[in-house]
This record gives sequence, structure tokens and C-alpha cells, in this order.
Amino acid sequence: MVLRDIWFSAVLCAGLGFGLPPSAQADDYITVSLEVASGGIMDIELVKSWGSPTVDTTEGITNIRFGPNGPKKKPIFMAHIAALTANTSIPPEALMQITEKEIAEARELAAEATIPISDVKGESSSGHYFSITDHESKFGEFDYLTVAVIGSEQLLVKCFFFSNDGAPEFGEDAIRLMKSVKYIAPPPQPAAEAETS
Repeated sequence: MVLRDIWFSAVLCAGLGFGLPPSAQADDYITVSLEVASGGIMDIELVKSWGSPTVDTTEGITNIRFGPNGPKKKPIFMAHIAALTANTSIPPEALMQITEKEIAEARELAAEATIPISDVKGESSSGHYFSITDHESKFGEFDYLTVAVIGSEQLLVKCFFFSNDGAPEFGEDAIRLMKSVKYIAPPPQPAAEAETS
């Protein structure tokens, strides 16, 4: 599967892969706080067995990447999480619209005739995800893809999880990651003092 650049709509801004690592124990997770380039802080819970992520910012989007892990010719797992904040809270209908748009773009690659949408909800976040099998996957590419669209107040997170394991089951670790997304707004700026004559 050819990886594409990830872009967010200025208004709506926007998976979990098959065969993810087995569920970890409680002490195998770490909560990371990352400054989102477009404003605020994102808390996210990561499983240590996925390795250390790389974090960068591209055109105002904060990107978290894992992998690729496994053999170079046929990597096992890779993840890309992108985060952006909007001016107001992300409404539920916007999350669904973004998810449906992602399905439309993925449909030509999908071996499945239908692509069902699943819901996910955490203490501070909610959203949707779907999975496909890439019928055009070639040597050195990924066979499976899940895309998740998660919102937490003003924070919008889009997740891409790729794998070649082939087991059509979601890892609890990835679901836990999605549910853990939390947005912490920046402190209010002090009002400008009125100029005195």
C-alpha cells in the first residue's frame, strides 16, 4: 500500500491494524503528553512494546509515528497518528463525515464489498474506525489498514495502523490508545491592559 500524505480540512480536520501485538499488562503502558502544534496538549496512552515513536510537526499537524517494525522486505507493523486542533469543539457529525470520506478514498483498495464502521468511546474522547484488506498490496507493502478518527473537545486525531500479520482481530492495546486520547486546552491568555493616556 502506498502511504499518502495526511491532510486535515481547515474546518473539519481529521487504525487500528489487523494482527496487532497481544494485549499488554498495565505497567507496559506509558501516558505521554505532547504539545499540539496548533494549540493545546494531547495526552495519549502508548504501549511500550510498539517501541519509541518519532514525533514531528508538518504544516501545523503533530505527527507520531511507530515503525515500520519487522523485516524490511515485509514489515509487520507501522502506525501514524496525526493531531490538530480546531477553533471549537469537534461535533459528532463532523467525525462521521471525516470517517465516511476516508472510507470513500479507501474503497478502491479494499477487498471487502462492504466496509462497516465501528464506534469507540473513552472518558474524554469518541470517534469511529474501519478496516480494510488491501487487494493491491505488493511485496514490501502492507496488507491491512485500519483508519480511526477520534475527537476530544477541540482536538481531532486521525490514526493509520498498517500490518501484515493477517489475523482479523484488533489488539486491545490499539483500542486502549484510541480511548485514551485527551485534550488539554492551553491556559487563557491574559487580557491586554488598556492603554492609559
